[in-house]
Amino acid sequence: MAAAAMVLSGCNKTEVRTATHKGMLQLQVGYAGEYNDKTPDLVPVKSGADEQAFIDTFVISIDKTTGAPYSLECTVARFNEQYADGILTLSPGNYTVTVTSPGSEKAAWDQPVYGVTKEFTIMEEVLTPVELVCRLTNMMVSVKLSETFKSELSAYSIIITGDYEDGEASLTWSSADEDAESRAGYFAVAPLSVEIQGTRALDGSEARKTYRIEDVAAADHHILNIDAKTTGASQPSISIDYTVNEKPVDITVPGFEEIPIPDEEPEDPDVPSEDAPELVWEANPTFERWPLAATMDVNLVVNAPEKIAGFKVNIESATLQSLLETFTMPMDMINDEAVKEFMSNPMVGLPVGDDLLGQTSVEFPLSTLLPLLYQLDPEPGSEHTFTLIVTDTKGQELNQSLVFYMPEE
Repeated sequence: MAAAAMVLSGCNKTEVRTATHKGMLQLQVGYAGEYNDKTPDLVPVKSGADEQAFIDTFVISIDKTTGAPYSLECTVARFNEQYADGILTLSPGNYTVTVTSPGSEKAAWDQPVYGVTKEFTIMEEVLTPVELVCRLTNMMVSVKLSETFKSELSAYSIIITGDYEDGEASLTWSSADEDAESRAGYFAVAPLSVEIQGTRALDGSEARKTYRIEDVAAADHHILNIDAKTTGASQPSISIDYTVNEKPVDITVPGFEEIPIPDEEPEDPDVPSEDAPELVWEANPTFERWPLAATMDVNLVVNAPEKIAGFKVNIESATLQSLLETFTMPMDMINDEAVKEFMSNPMVGLPVGDDLLGQTSVEFPLSTLLPLLYQLDPEPGSEHTFTLIVTDTKGQELNQSLVFYMPEE
């Protein structure tokens, strides 16, 4: 309703005019990201005109944080109508812009929420472009029930509750709803309580079990896979897909006969997993020291069958020290915006961000960066070490150092 009111009335603006010289802000708004799950078809996909129509409903809020007060609030559609080419004239100073998609309920059906907040500075007679990419800020929950579970239980309810500082919010998946399994619930980020209630078809006995999900984050998709094993015994099992870890959790509903299952043999911690991340360099499979040259072929491939969750690079080089002194080592190639901007520059040409996150295999070429290092004329005999630190969604880590040296003259 608030968004609709702004569309009708235009942008709400509060400003105290103090400066005669002004700068300009140019806004570009988009959104990106999918919930981290194994059934992406549950997320509505928008493209073309539908995508722009969705973005037009987002609400822009701009506030000045220094000097004379200034504030503006309106939808993206109204902003674009009132300000040609998305350019807004502002007095010099520091500002904060926030963009959010509609949807303020803590728990609701069909409510993915996107948002972003960014600080920027306006200088006199300067056009300041600000590109805003709204990313998912809430979580999605879906329920998958086996046919055995549905035949074992004549009725069931699965109540999921978000625990928030100002109260609780919940959604219920029920056998009374024919579309229960096809519905996705959306929750603001908070620990979740899961309560399973069931009536056994065989004898009408009741069963109830509660469970807590503490490990939560924006863009998580918590998938509850519930199964009843056999007639005479029920052993519902919940597994949850997380952003960084997939953690299967077994839950036994009390009141049903349990069939004990022997524990599996523990894995030998000294034996590396076959699905752990690995680095492949076909031209140098044993990762021997490699000479720097004006042209180089260093094409690396990182394979991570369990998907990349973290990707960092540590660089030890006296020649590059001044160039990299503003960065914290190891450099985070997925989350550090400054690192991403530097490393994705065509002069470096490395994948960053979403080109790494969640991937099972990525090319990581150093064929552009290393010749640049060579052109900086390092000391003859000097060594330059690049260490790749890659973790997957199971917490398995690849830590591989690559040593390059400047040949003696």
